[in-house]
Order: sequence, then structure tokens, then C-alpha cells
Amino acid sequence: AALALGIPARNVCSTNGLGGTGGHFMSEVWMERWQKWCVVDPTFDLVFVKDGVPLGIGELYEHRSEVPTIGLRGTGYPSLPQELKAFLDAFVAPCMEGTKYWAVWPRNDYQSHPEMNPPGHGSTSYAETEWQWLRPSDDEDLGMFPQLVKAKTLMAPPPVPWR
Repeated sequence: AALALGIPARNVCSTNGLGGTGGHFMSEVWMERWQKWCVVDPTFDLVFVKDGVPLGIGELYEHRSEVPTIGLRGTGYPSLPQELKAFLDAFVAPCMEGTKYWAVWPRNDYQSHPEMNPPGHGSTSYAETEWQWLRPSDDEDLGMFPQLVKAKTLMAPPPVPWR
């Protein structure tokens, strides 16, 4: 939806383990006002704000222990099914607080180029080796995910063609 409105956007994810099921996909949109990426969770009508400014994934990683207090729910939240709200409270928020793996999918053209989508997404394993993972520590190896980056890299402005 953001791309259709001309707003640069990309996918981000968090997970508590690369081989586990405890993760969550969200989006980031580039906000000219703050000259930064800002996490938007369309599933739960949720953004994360600290001191009045929305957070990007790199900042959210730094403040992950504050997820329950910095998450702001939008006006659509009350109309979500009760099961989805319970899922957010019981699974997603705790996962985001305790997770150490955060990543950005550097492509945002998977709708216009479905042939470029990785095979088997969402089946028993993922094959998105393009993901740029926030490096949890300098000595960590994430196996099939070779692109480990610092938070500053994840916060860089979008490429010119996206703007």
C-alpha cells in the first residue's frame, strides 16, 4: 500500500531463532519528515514511538525491552478479531522483546516481479538469503545468511530509484 502511494517501503522481520517459528514480519516506511525508516506493523495496526518519534528497526532493536510501552496502537486496533489481539499480547510482543535477530529484506519489488520471490517462503524453511541481518555480535555466524550488518547500515536512506 505504501509503495502504491509513492512512499518507499520494505519488509523487516524479527525472530528468536533462525530455525524456529517465533518471529514476526512487519514493514518499514521511509518518512521524509524524520529522514529515517520507521517500523509499521500492518497486521496489528502498530507503530513504535520513543520521545514522540517513530523508530526504525535498528532503533527498535536497541529499545526492544521497551516494546510493550513504546508500541502505539492505531484506530483500527479495536476492530481486530479478539484472537489476533490475544496473539499479539501472548506471542508477538514477547517475541520482539526477547529476540536478538532483526533483518531487512533489501528488495521491495516482489509484487511487480513475483518470479524473483524465493521458493518455499513460509513452508518449512526460508530461503531469503538476501536478508540483511543486524549483526548481534562480531563473532556470530548466521549460517546461510551471509549478510550481517551494523544497525547504521539498516538505517541508511532508501536507494534513489525507490524515492
